[in-house]
Amino acid sequence: KIKKEIEALATNSDISSMHILLPRKEELDFYKKTGFSQRTSYSFHWFNNNYKNFDEFLADLTSRQRKNIKKERERVVSQSISLEKLDGKSISEDIWDKFYTFYQATYYKRGMRPYLSLNFFKEISSVLPESILLVMAKNSSDQYVAGALNFLDSSNLYGRYWGCLDEYDSLHFEACYYQGIDFCINNGLKRFDPGVQGEHKIKRGFWPIETYSAHWIKDLRFKKAIDKFLLEEEKHIRDYTNESRSLLPYKASVKVKRNKSNESS
Repeated sequence: KIKKEIEALATNSDISSMHILLPRKEELDFYKKTGFSQRTSYSFHWFNNNYKNFDEFLADLTSRQRKNIKKERERVVSQSISLEKLDGKSISEDIWDKFYTFYQATYYKRGMRPYLSLNFFKEISSVLPESILLVMAKNSSDQYVAGALNFLDSSNLYGRYWGCLDEYDSLHFEACYYQGIDFCINNGLKRFDPGVQGEHKIKRGFWPIETYSAHWIKDLRFKKAIDKFLLEEEKHIRDYTNESRSLLPYKASVKVKRNKSNESS
């Protein structure tokens, strides 16, 4: 029945494909039975091991990486950069204006146009204030120099947008990763998804995990070719994920515990 409804919707709307991004693993069988192709990909997530503070997280890491993270955080302080965390209710229009300038800069540096408007950010701040965490960085002159926008629910933090006008040593890592980890620990959040891509996240404590998507393709000939590619790609993704886990900076006992948790979830 669902498959017929999808086909009817596709015909009536004159569309050639439908895409479900990031479904849960237990949902995949449903989509497969409904005629969707399944794609396996990867992302990097940080998991809260019931840490009481940031130092407890660092204690789970190897000595070398523990020292590297401390040095990165010290570099930010040595540049007279301070950071503040703001929820939606605490973000003034002036701060949103500053953040939007940083957000735009990220896209312009890549030769792209930003696709969200300033009004969008101000509106979500009004409608979903409890779901927003904005990390803003200030220099010694008390001027904002960078910002990182996150969203959250009762268990998870999601990093989504970052921007700056000038480059500061290690500030991206502090604003986008360490401030988020610290927030999760202090607020009892279980997981931090800082956004797609970025192998540099691994040595900063983010675990490579499999993610999924489901794709309904109207043209069966095209679907057949896509399915063949996805099967070949899946093997490479799994090999990459396993290899990436070998690069994690955690102590061996922590890796074993986390992997067992992954298998049971």
